[in-house]
Amino acid sequence: MRIMNNLSATELAQNKIIILYIINRFNDLLTEEELISFILRYDIFNYFYFKEYLNELLSSKLVEINSEEKIFLTDTGKESLNFFTENINEDLKSTLDGFVNKFRDDKVNNNSVSSSYYKDDEGIYYCLLSINEQNREIFNLKIEAPNEDYAISICETFKNSPQKLFKNIIMQFSE
Repeated sequence: MRIMNNLSATELAQNKIIILYIINRFNDLLTEEELISFILRYDIFNYFYFKEYLNELLSSKLVEINSEEKIFLTDTGKESLNFFTENINEDLKSTLDGFVNKFRDDKVNNNSVSSSYYKDDEGIYYCLLSINEQNREIFNLKIEAPNEDYAISICETFKNSPQKLFKNIIMQFSE
């Protein structure tokens, strides 16, 4: 039995389009946990409705989850959103955009990733990598690089997927 059996087909479709709109506004950069946090923080849907909508979007291949556990719109999802975006009223879009901007700002302030490199007096390159969550440093690594190009590559790789590296390091200590 579906938990949303008292909603009309139009309301169900509208709510799924709203979720597609939100995912798109975050540029496919949220994990499911972060998306749930966003939905609940701004009281957009209750948890159970949201999970049902998300499962339906996943099963219909409108959204997928990548290897970094980020939710993204598929090409079909993007086409559906483009086709049905006009069904979301402008006031709601404006409100959602404000929520997205606020959530994004809060996320940046509470969670930041830093990577930089420098060359010491002996000509050795070092990369400094760190992750901060809620204004606390939870990860800090200084690593030697054989040359400047490699140092740049290390920093860029870390910036692009810090959670993956952090998770792999933690897993090494738990074995």
